[in-house]
Amino acid sequence: MEPSEDRGRLRRAQAYGETLATRAREHAPGAEAAETVFDRLRSSGANLLAGGLAYRFFFWLVSVGAVGGAISSFWEASDPTDLETTARSFGLTATAAATFRDVVDLGTTPRWVFLVGGSILTVWFGMGAVRALNVVFAIAWRVPLPKLRRRIRAALLFTGLAVVISLGAAALSAVDIHTPLGRLLSFAGLLALYAVSMSFVFGLLPRAHGTTLRDHLPGAALLAIGMWGVNVWVAVYLAPRLGREGGVYGAFGTSAAVLLWLYVGAMLFTTAAFLNATLWERRPRPH
Repeated sequence: MEPSEDRGRLRRAQAYGETLATRAREHAPGAEAAETVFDRLRSSGANLLAGGLAYRFFFWLVSVGAVGGAISSFWEASDPTDLETTARSFGLTATAAATFRDVVDLGTTPRWVFLVGGSILTVWFGMGAVRALNVVFAIAWRVPLPKLRRRIRAALLFTGLAVVISLGAAALSAVDIHTPLGRLLSFAGLLALYAVSMSFVFGLLPRAHGTTLRDHLPGAALLAIGMWGVNVWVAVYLAPRLGREGGVYGAFGTSAAVLLWLYVGAMLFTTAAFLNATLWERRPRPH
């Protein structure tokens, strides 16, 4: 009797869960669209897509760190306070440059090797990152994968946009505001920066024919809120530890944090692409 009773309870629980899901789809705004997005993410292997995207981002970030470390090594040696301040202002991208700066300062390899080699690798891995983004968006929008033309220009544009967005976010975060209204305006400005820049980026990637700026806004808003949350996590949790922890533990902790940050960012890009594509397909259009 006990096994049959357990099976009966399981069936009732499943039926109750299906009833709740049906009610949520019928009454909760956007619940059906959200379910469609998650189904498409799961069926398309979004975790694998985000992992591959983060893999490309990682090597590009290492190359940018080599260039940034070589350039910053021309100034005086940094201290833990400077490292913490840089992480708070520029995010985890600065940790790669700080790591290479230590290598340049303590090693015997000339600065120009890191500068020239890092610049070449930045372009090379930037092309890989752009290709990976094209693959993700082509799968999300269900369009043919376009051939990447002018790859060097695309890699330079990718790097330039990433640097400009980082500097813009750093400038907004560095504003010293002591009133609640000022903090709200700073927060709104940061979200607007991410939303506008991501809408522009989405317009450069594969998408369905006939899409407009309006079709990119939902994913851009999702990505903006997600990147703001990541920046808060870096400023509140990680940055203070960069100034206090050193040695092997600090290196492993920072590496794990950077990898997690890259994966979260890649997952946000992937989810934003599928969200825009799903909402665009569900939108009614005149024949």
